[in-house]
Amino acid sequence: MKKILIILASIILLFSCIKKRSGDKKITLTFATPTDAITYKNWIKPVIDDFEENHPGVKIKVILTSGGHVSKLQSMIAAGTPPDVFDIWGPEMIPALAERDALLDIGPLANEDKEFKSKIMPDIYANVLEGFYYKGKLYSLPRGFGINVIFYNKDLFDKEGIAYPSEKWGLTDFLTAAKRLTKDLDGDGRIDQYGYSMRGGVSAWGNFMPYVWANGGDLFNKDRTRCTITDPKVVEALQWFIDLVNKHEVAPKTSWAKDMAFEAPFTMGKVAMWYVGIYPMKLLKNVKNINWDVAPLPRGKKKRAMLLYAGGTVASAKTKYPKECWEFIKWIGGPVGQKMICNVGADIPTLKSMAYDEFLKIFYA
Repeated sequence: MKKILIILASIILLFSCIKKRSGDKKITLTFATPTDAITYKNWIKPVIDDFEENHPGVKIKVILTSGGHVSKLQSMIAAGTPPDVFDIWGPEMIPALAERDALLDIGPLANEDKEFKSKIMPDIYANVLEGFYYKGKLYSLPRGFGINVIFYNKDLFDKEGIAYPSEKWGLTDFLTAAKRLTKDLDGDGRIDQYGYSMRGGVSAWGNFMPYVWANGGDLFNKDRTRCTITDPKVVEALQWFIDLVNKHEVAPKTSWAKDMAFEAPFTMGKVAMWYVGIYPMKLLKNVKNINWDVAPLPRGKKKRAMLLYAGGTVASAKTKYPKECWEFIKWIGGPVGQKMICNVGADIPTLKSMAYDEFLKIFYA
């Protein structure tokens, strides 16, 4: 009888465990990203699929916010319904969000993660990771980085007998070339070929700030407590930059070819110098009808300045699942996510081991 009772008790215990297991629900994390459909298909979705396969208890619900990412995030945060995790354009978005207590400090979770501390963190570029700290707290891991450069059409330079852009170029050299390369080809009074073009147009801060820095200025003082936009060095640089459009007319005011793919004006020979991030490199590598190269921005009065950009993924301070959010952020910033960034070729991986190996294979294969 005693044996029968033990067996019955074991069966009851077994079924209660099975019932409990079958009743377990998946955790759903909402993830807002401004990724376009192509990048989502080639990078974000494979990363999510792999994450969910390796974390069967977590489901990622994607919210695509292209065409107004920041405003949509601000609305969700103001309404008290922020996504659990969301992408940020770069470290510049962190201070305002952190001051509103909108972001989760992932530092403690990172410090508790032995695998991350021993294997992943030492492999991340320290100067890129540094930007994602604010007041001693870590809010994100960089998911990729790059620098803005000038892509230039060598054939258009050759046609005009102009020397290619080089590290010796100054502002005068740049402007002289841009003027000669800007043309009304059909005589209808409208420009058909611009000497210079910038993705995002003149209003994008990443397009004008390098010229401000190169002139010895900045928009804020060192401790970021005072705006210095009226500093003569800043005013002079901004005026020079705006004159490219309004006075010299060597650059369009906006992204002028709205009905085309963003790279089309350059690949069609309508732009001689194109200031943009490195992400078109993989695409341009496969374009056969254009002879191109890259160069840095011209040197200013004080120095040459270049823009380093780095995107990241953060978690909401209101999330109910901080550990799962950390695991997802780590997945994107770790070997799996960085490997897939290599495959897309849009950004440089933030892991040094992959940047020097996997990423370069894309362009030298």
